[in-house]
Amino acid sequence: MNENLIHVKVMEDVKQEITKRAENFAIHYDEEALRNSDIRMKAPMLFVLLGDKVQDGLGNIRESVERRMSNSEGVVYLSVTTKEQHDDGPEKVHICLVGNWKANSSNLDNEIKCDEVNKKYKESRRDWNQLFNSDAFLSMFNQKLNKLNQLILEKNKIFSYWEQIHVAVITEAGDGVNVILPDVMALLKNKLEQCFKQVFADLFVLLEETNEEVSAVNKAMVYSLFQELDLYESKQYHYERATELIEEDLKLMTIHEGKLFHLVYVLSDKKENGQRIHEARKNHYESIVAVNFLKNREQKSVELEEVREQYSYNTFMTNIQADAENRYATARLAKVRKPGQGIYLSVLYHLFRAYKNELSYEGEGAEQSLLDQVGLSEKKVESYIREWMPDDSVLEEIKSIISTKASFRELKGNTFAEAENILYGESVKTFFEANFQSVAMHKMKQAISGEGLKEQLTDAIVSNPHYGPFALSKLLQSDTYKIIEMQKEKYLYQMKQKLLEIEEKENQLVGERVGGSFSLLDKKYLQDVKGYLIHEVYKAHYDYVAEELKLKTVQRLQEEIEAFNQDLKEQVKKLEQVENLLLEMIEESNRYEEEYLVQNVKEYYEKVVTWQLEEMKKSKGEHFLQDEKYMGSSAQLLDMSKEEMIRKIMRIAEDNFLKEEQYFNLSFEEELLARANMHIEYMDTEVVAKTELYELLYDSLEENSKPCVYLDTALAPYQYVEKYFISSKKSEFTAYAYKRDQSSRNYKIGMVSDQRNSVIEKLQLMGGFKLQDLVYIRSAKRYYDAYKTQGYVFHSEATEQAINKEET
Repeated sequence: MNENLIHVKVMEDVKQEITKRAENFAIHYDEEALRNSDIRMKAPMLFVLLGDKVQDGLGNIRESVERRMSNSEGVVYLSVTTKEQHDDGPEKVHICLVGNWKANSSNLDNEIKCDEVNKKYKESRRDWNQLFNSDAFLSMFNQKLNKLNQLILEKNKIFSYWEQIHVAVITEAGDGVNVILPDVMALLKNKLEQCFKQVFADLFVLLEETNEEVSAVNKAMVYSLFQELDLYESKQYHYERATELIEEDLKLMTIHEGKLFHLVYVLSDKKENGQRIHEARKNHYESIVAVNFLKNREQKSVELEEVREQYSYNTFMTNIQADAENRYATARLAKVRKPGQGIYLSVLYHLFRAYKNELSYEGEGAEQSLLDQVGLSEKKVESYIREWMPDDSVLEEIKSIISTKASFRELKGNTFAEAENILYGESVKTFFEANFQSVAMHKMKQAISGEGLKEQLTDAIVSNPHYGPFALSKLLQSDTYKIIEMQKEKYLYQMKQKLLEIEEKENQLVGERVGGSFSLLDKKYLQDVKGYLIHEVYKAHYDYVAEELKLKTVQRLQEEIEAFNQDLKEQVKKLEQVENLLLEMIEESNRYEEEYLVQNVKEYYEKVVTWQLEEMKKSKGEHFLQDEKYMGSSAQLLDMSKEEMIRKIMRIAEDNFLKEEQYFNLSFEEELLARANMHIEYMDTEVVAKTELYELLYDSLEENSKPCVYLDTALAPYQYVEKYFISSKKSEFTAYAYKRDQSSRNYKIGMVSDQRNSVIEKLQLMGGFKLQDLVYIRSAKRYYDAYKTQGYVFHSEATEQAINKEET
């Protein structure tokens, strides 16, 4: 796999990990409140997910149940789908509709296979109904329902009331599989009634109106289900089919009389004004759980004694019927909650920025000191030369080199360069190069090697809290660094001067510098020639090498330092990338939230992190974040991947910052007001801000809890409404909103206690409309009628006969 693709995949995985941990933080305090909660379900609860299109809801429903009720482990789930899934678990039974079910009817001679059925649109719904003609399928189906019954019975100690069970059936309106709805429900009720005195079953139908990809035949299927629902919800509905298969192949009739469901809810992805609902499906699943929480929660005596109106399942059913049967309902949950994910991400972001800032170079004005540290200051270069160049006293060793037996008289008319050649040949040059030039250059190269220098720079600059990994870049861009060029020009000029000096001294005639008229002193004059070569000519060579060494030292240091800094910049770039990722995730988490709910999240938690850091520095030290126990030094940082940095900062945040209750365990209102008023100084202004915020919260909950069905109001004049606030009893805002609703209501309004203090919800129930009142029905009926004329069959035989009978 391409390296870039691998990196992208790794970062996506890390991003998902951050999101998951942010979600866990968001519900952490709710979970803790739930552990100490006495909010429970009073009776067993079963969720049935019928069809492929609602299987995605299992996780959402389970999670929502777990967040609401302390005995959520008592809830059982039944999945009926065409897809193979994992084996049944301690809370779930799965029924796969696809398999080698040989039908006993001539209508279905072959094995039932999902792909084949889905290709045969003309009879696709009826084909699913034919499953119940197969003894093999009935055997499996009955065994699964028996297993489900046993699973429910095993949870009898979890509930205080065991005489009834609540069943919530969820299906997608356009899923052809729901043709088996009466077969599943009649047999399921039959099984459950063997254990419970009362079985309360509600149906929740999810309707997609805004999905442009939904085909015309699918819309016709939706209409066929709606026709069937009117049949199922009639008091005269009668179901009779041999579907209960017991031992020894004994098959019994399953009979159901009267309405199949107590209540049928239609949940559309359109609002009552026809506008699209964002993330409607997820909201529907949460609404379904909230409805069942409302009717199946265990009410305490203190609640019943309160003046506030309580939810009554029977009262709602009675009130939506008006003067006719076949009336339907809808439900929509609105909620405002503390932006837990945004808070978590903001803490990570600011904590990481604090660490990055610690590593940043804050010593502007100390560039000269930095030059010393990297060895580029003139003073430092001079010290290197003293260390690497042998002392000029070593030049005296030239005297030990054997010379020819030339006389002064022979040398007198020659230049000193010629005299050196006559006396020593190449010996002195070789000696000087070996003992001065080569030694010094070798020492310089050893001292300024890539790995060695990298280690020195890491220790002296990168790991030094006074400088850090950003200091080199700052230095290389500074005016101080530009002085180095002037320094090199100076060394080059001095080299040229030394060359002129050497040339001048080598070209001078021996006789002009040494000697006289006394021939008896020839021996002394010869020694003076040798002394001049050592102390004048080769001392000039020595000085030239020193200047050359300075220039090459600076050049080599520059090359190595700039190469090191380039690598360092690539490493340091990881810091910028992590910071940008966290910032993007904050913005992403806030994208679909109402602006006032997430205002100042980043700014407020910057202050919170700063306050916490100040406290921790008092006990752990100014640079504790650079300790190995925390993020580690910048040198250690350079060896980390971005993923490792992120995981470290998450661990530090979770272990040392996010546990501080004074900052992170505020109620929804307290936290919102703290952020909204972070710049406010006077209490009277804060009071005004609180009132304004409460009005915004009220309007938001009211708007987002409005019915999620698009009705033709001219056809649906009767609508019965109930509204319930679900929040902590201590919530000041809920008391405000309840009082405001009471003052101008024409609906039933209630309050339901919830231990969670990070979320406030409003659940609106509306009922009384007929399916024919849905605007969607108009186009769906046209498609249904058109496909019927083309020979399409949408209903089971028994249902088709009952519908035809109703129409005549």
